[in-house]
Amino acid sequence: MRTRWRRRASITAVALTFLALGLSGAPASAQSKAQAQPTVRINEVESSGGSPGDWVELVSTGTAAVDVSKWVVKDSDDSHSYKIAKNTSIAPGAFLALDVDPSYGLGDEDSARLFAADGSLVDSYSWTNHAATTYGRCPDVTGALLPGAGGDALGGAGNQRLLVGAELAR
Repeated sequence: MRTRWRRRASITAVALTFLALGLSGAPASAQSKAQAQPTVRINEVESSGGSPGDWVELVSTGTAAVDVSKWVVKDSDDSHSYKIAKNTSIAPGAFLALDVDPSYGLGDEDSARLFAADGSLVDSYSWTNHAATTYGRCPDVTGALLPGAGGDALGGAGNQRLLVGAELAR
């Protein structure tokens, strides 16, 4: 009886040690891939013919630069795509505004979708009407994408929510 109990205790101790060390039994490549998830988000979208046209602003939220070479921005139609140029990276906390207008226009009811070079979806945002200015994250970088929260004419500035109508009375 005691031998069985000790054997179970030993097995449990070994299992807990592996879990504590993060050695889940997954291959090292799977562990490193899980740790290397992209830290890029869509931060702002202009869908109503801004200056210079329709654009999507990306932001790096991590602590290291992210190589976004060959990443793709699409709208709700998979045949509409904008491929990010080779040798393009975003520094930590930096923004990258992409003028997608020469490739396609963002519609009144549309979406902006960001795909990594391997084709995996990184981030997306959909809307049902054009915003008066842009859709922007508020608070900047971390908040939800909201209409009228955009920062400037072509991304890169902080986003602030513009209060209108009944929102001013609150």
